[in-house]
Amino acid sequence: MTRTISRRKLLHAGGGAITTVGFSALAGKLTSETLHAQSLPVRSVKEVDSAHIIGAKTGGAVAMRFAADYPKRTRSLVVVGGPASPLVIADPSPIPQRDRLGSNASKEMIAYWNTLFSRPDREGVEGLSKSLSNFDLAKEGVLQRITAPTLVITADRSKMHSVEKARAYQVQIPNSRLVVIRSDAYHIAAANADECVTHTLAFLKEQKT
Repeated sequence: MTRTISRRKLLHAGGGAITTVGFSALAGKLTSETLHAQSLPVRSVKEVDSAHIIGAKTGGAVAMRFAADYPKRTRSLVVVGGPASPLVIADPSPIPQRDRLGSNASKEMIAYWNTLFSRPDREGVEGLSKSLSNFDLAKEGVLQRITAPTLVITADRSKMHSVEKARAYQVQIPNSRLVVIRSDAYHIAAANADECVTHTLAFLKEQKT
């Protein structure tokens, strides 16, 4: 049985607004019902003074920089499989979806992601590649400037970066901790959505006390 968590429930978790950056799969596994739900419009929230910031993969890097630059607007920070150092983005991607989503990904999930990658936003890919080719959040002092309570989630067998590499940047963020889940995927926000949601909601609940 697949458990899904609605975006509305996530928006009300933690007693405040949540901003998700690159975390579209947070709400559950990629069933046909979930995919339909992801396409539905979400009610916009205007003039949010502060929020719980969540980012996955490259969105995690964006979230970390946001938290460093806007500490008063960041209630807490969750980074899921996010890099803190340069990545090479190619189009088309040479990385098999099985590496991205892990050995437990279904054929349907693999097919869905192959479809996504078959029609990329060329301009977006080019901009992403340029922005990720020359950044290092540790050397730039970004990590050290993050003051919000921070949770970093990574996989134990990710082909993107090792647990040691994730821990090396996590320890530079004050008031942070690392959670390691069992997975050989590096897009754990999609491949291990339930676990990521569970850890995220538990962390946000802590921030209410």
